[in-house]
Amino acid sequence: MSWEQLLVPKKMVQDIKSITKRPSPAQLIGFKGVFDNLDTVIESDQDLLLSCLLPILILAVQQEMGLQYTKDEGPFAIVVCPHRRTAEQVIQFCKQFSNTLQHYPNIYTPSLDRDLTTLPDGFHILVSYPTHLKKIMDQGLYLDLVSIVCLYDASELQDPVDFILTRFKCQKMVITQKQPYETRQLIKKYLDKPVLGDDHKPFMFKCQVQVDYIRQDKLFPSLLQALQKTSPPVLVFTQSSEQARLSEEYLLLKGIEACSVHTAKRNNDTVLKDFEKGYYDVLITTDHFNCHSYKRSQHCRTLMTLLVHKQDNPKELKKLKEILTTLSLPVPKFLSPL
Repeated sequence: MSWEQLLVPKKMVQDIKSITKRPSPAQLIGFKGVFDNLDTVIESDQDLLLSCLLPILILAVQQEMGLQYTKDEGPFAIVVCPHRRTAEQVIQFCKQFSNTLQHYPNIYTPSLDRDLTTLPDGFHILVSYPTHLKKIMDQGLYLDLVSIVCLYDASELQDPVDFILTRFKCQKMVITQKQPYETRQLIKKYLDKPVLGDDHKPFMFKCQVQVDYIRQDKLFPSLLQALQKTSPPVLVFTQSSEQARLSEEYLLLKGIEACSVHTAKRNNDTVLKDFEKGYYDVLITTDHFNCHSYKRSQHCRTLMTLLVHKQDNPKELKKLKEILTTLSLPVPKFLSPL
C-alpha cells in the first residue's frame, strides 16, 4: 500500500517519502487503529518513531478540511511526550509536514505562564509532557472533546501518566521503541485489546567498541586521550551531574569546545540546540538526563570507548560483559572472571 492510497494529501507525500518511501507495517497498523477507533500499540525503530504520528496528523488535516475549528474548540488529540525536548521535536515534525497545506491543522503546546482556560483559536492537537499536562488540567482547560490520547516514545517516560489515562475514557495509542516492564503494565491496564504493529529491524551494531581499564585518579586524562581517537561531534556519558560538570571544566581548560547538559543546569535546551548546530565539539551528559544505551549505540557510527576502573559496581561490569557477549564483541581479559 502507498501513501496515496492512505489518502495522504499530495503536498505531504513528497516530504514523507524523504523519510520512508512506503508505509511500514507498523505505520499501516497505526492508520488502521486511528481511523477505526481502536487502541493501538506501535513498536518502531528510532528513525521511524516520529513518522508513526502521521495517522493522527492526517486525521487532523481531514477534520480541518471538513469544518474548520473556531475559538475554544479542540483539541481532539493529545500527544504526551517524555519531556519538553521531545515535545518540541514532535511539534517541529507536525509543522514540517502540514504547513504547506491550504487546510493545515493547529498544533499547540501552551506555555506555563499564561491562563489556559481560554485560547484565541481552536486547535486540533495538544502536545505536552506529564508535569506540563497536569498543570494544564489543573488550570481548567476544556478537554472534553479529546478522542485520542497518544503516549509518544512511551518507554522513555519517567513521570507517572496514570492520571492522564484515567482521566480520558477514549481511544489510546502507544508509540514506543521497546516495551520495558512499566510500559507493558500501562498497556495491560489501560488499553482494550489493542492492535499491534512492530517495525523493528534486525539489530546491527555499526561501531567499534573499545573498553579501557584505567586508574580512577586518571579519569580525566584518560577521557582526553579517548577524545583523540575520533573526530567531532562526540558524546560523553557520565554517572552523575557532578562528574559531567567536572569533565566539562577539565576539557575547557584543555582548549576543547565542550558543553554539558544535566539535571543541575537550567539552560539544557539551549545547550543541546547549540551542540546540534555545531557550536561545540563535545557534549557531556548523564544517563538520567538523556538516553539509554540502546539509543546511544544506534547513533554511534565510528568508535565507542568505555572507561572503567576497579571502583565501578561489579554488577554493572558484569552487565557490560553480558552486553559485549550478546553483540559478539571482544570481552577484555579483566572482565572474564566476572
